[in-house]
Amino acid sequence: MVFYNGSEEEGRAKFKWLHDLEPIVDKSKTVEYQELNSLINYIFPYDKGTLFHAVTFRHIDLPTIQKAFDRLIEVRKEGKLTEPAILYQFHHCAAVNAVPTSATAFRRKDATHTLDVLLSFRWDQSTGDHTAYARSVLSELEKILGSGQIGLNEHDKLGYGNHDADSALVMKSEDQLHKKDASVVFGENYPKLQEIKRKYDPSNVFNKWFSITPAAPLTSRTRHAVV
Repeated sequence: MVFYNGSEEEGRAKFKWLHDLEPIVDKSKTVEYQELNSLINYIFPYDKGTLFHAVTFRHIDLPTIQKAFDRLIEVRKEGKLTEPAILYQFHHCAAVNAVPTSATAFRRKDATHTLDVLLSFRWDQSTGDHTAYARSVLSELEKILGSGQIGLNEHDKLGYGNHDADSALVMKSEDQLHKKDASVVFGENYPKLQEIKRKYDPSNVFNKWFSITPAAPLTSRTRHAVV
């Protein structure tokens, strides 16, 4: 799936190298934003089980990519997961990283120049709940892909938070490659978010996903008088 914000002629020129590969199917066309925003809705019907997870990559390591792909084919043949996928997301980060880290909630990764790999798993609920199996495959693929990355610390390994709701809620097992919680996901912006949380949601009503713990009330903090 490629995207260009401009005319179809400009887009085809931009992706000429891809069209020169003579794809079997070419559905490139100019579309309204509403249509663009719903192009993959069909992938996620409400009656299917779905599990997302993101891991980080900095290097294109062909041996681990091949190993992960081979394992994915095996998983597909086992039949429990109907549409397992490994999606490499390539996008230029210059515009995003031009914004200061403190300007938005989510942390920046400009220092490491890392991108995301999305692991996606689906299954038919009528054949049973395969959540535990999907999580085990996810953990296995995460380790395979991570083994080909050099020089990534625990912070660098974090994928895109919006793809990790399941990790935030339930994936706390010992064999998980790394723990993800709100303080890690939001990085240096977490204390600022805690202050906002204390002001607008001190009872932590909105406590799902990567829940932010409200900062302690001002009355309970140590105060220093300026004389």
